This record gives sequence, C-alpha cells and structure tokens, in this order.
Amino acid sequence: MATIVCLPAPVEWNPTEAQAVVREWIRLLGGFQQTLSPERVVFCQGDVPQDIFLLSRGLVALKCNVADGREAIVTVRFPGQMLDCCCHELDVPYFASAHVVAESTVIRLSVAELRLQTVHNPDARALVDRLAHIDVYNAATSVVALKTASPACRFERFLRHFAAATGQASDLESTGIVMPLRDPQLAEIIGLSLRHFGRIKRELQVAGCMSVRGANRFVLRRPQHGTCTAYGESEGDACTLTGWKRDDERRSRLNMRRD
Repeated sequence: MATIVCLPAPVEWNPTEAQAVVREWIRLLGGFQQTLSPERVVFCQGDVPQDIFLLSRGLVALKCNVADGREAIVTVRFPGQMLDCCCHELDVPYFASAHVVAESTVIRLSVAELRLQTVHNPDARALVDRLAHIDVYNAATSVVALKTASPACRFERFLRHFAAATGQASDLESTGIVMPLRDPQLAEIIGLSLRHFGRIKRELQVAGCMSVRGANRFVLRRPQHGTCTAYGESEGDACTLTGWKRDDERRSRLNMRRD
C-alpha cells in the first residue's frame, strides 16, 4: 500500500505546503489540469457538483448572490485547497459561484471518478478527508479572527497570502503587489464596510507598513517582530503593524531606563 508523503496541517496557509498537497493529489488521484484566465467562472451557485476542483496555482473567489442583486465575495481559495468546500461530499448544490481572480490552474476530477478512486485507495481517501477537515478548521479560525484579530492584521495577512499565491512574494525589504481586486471587493474579504476599509488602508500607510501606488498596486514592508495570535502565526507571518508597535514599546522602555 502506498504511504501518504504529505499530510497537510491545519495551520496558516503557506505556498510550500500547498505545492506539496498538489503533488500528492496528482500522485494519488490524477485529474485534468486546466489553466483559467481572470473572470472565468468555474462553477455557479446552485449547480449540482459534477466535478471536484483542486486549485494548483492562482486565486479563486467564491461569490454568492445577495438581496440587492449583486454578488458578494464570501471567501477566497488559495492553491492546495478544494474549491467547492465539500459540496461534492454532501451531494448539495454549490453555495457560491467560483470566479477566477488571477490566472489560475485547477486540477479537475469528476465526482464519480473521485468516489471510485477513494473507495479503492485508502491513501486517496485519507488525503481528501484531511483537506475537508482542514476546510472546517480554517472556517472556524476565520470566524475567531473576525472577533480577535485587528482589521489591519487581517488585511495585511491577506495581501501576503495573495502575493505568495500569485508569485509576487519577495524576500526583499518591501514587496510590490499588483492587485486585480478593488477596494469594495477587498473590504468584503476582510469583513469590513468600505468606509472602515479606507480607514485601515490609511492607518497602515501612516504607520509606514504599506504604501499604495495608483489604483491597484500595494507595497508592503517586510514584517518585523511580533505575531498575530488570532491565527497562530509563526514569526515569519507576523503582522507588520503589530510588530512595529512592539518595537516602539521596546524603544520606549529602553529610553526610560537610560533616563
């Protein structure tokens, strides 16, 4: 029997682990890879799942219809995540439509083929179950973060994940990010009103954590010290604003000792 090489952990998303999940999916389940351009709709809200999609590269937004007739972003899916959030397992219609945000690659497998393979291959079943369980865990931590993490931390975290998912991450002091999403969409993702989101952008700019170039380009400073405990992040995923505030506190304490 084959042994699962990678078991994804329910922690902060990172591109290295995501690619390991993609390799395992291809090894155990196969599937047809498709490259999709921005604005492409992968599936529509209310459709019955016929296929399952694993995101291999890029970014996909899940949108649902709201009372005023528009579509609102519910969440975004990063590489290494299934797009349908277990709808195929429950035999229920998609609760949202999947819209490609940045050029993306998905691995497509029919639900019938998935079920056949997972019946005969325990490792494949274990991988799919694990991804589903992580989805549930991440959904719960997102709710916790809405209550405990600052809006600035949530926004900065999303920008860093977006940069990594779209190949724009950098080890330099600052990272330039070309963002196809506009402010109303970003506000929906972070869980803020448009007015509140505007205040958060200004706060990050005043603090020196971020600058905005034009309508769709952000420049982020590299995180310093400190972590955002709402996500259980490592030092490398620290919130810049939190870290700099802690640096200021350290400097203040040192100055007091000198005085």
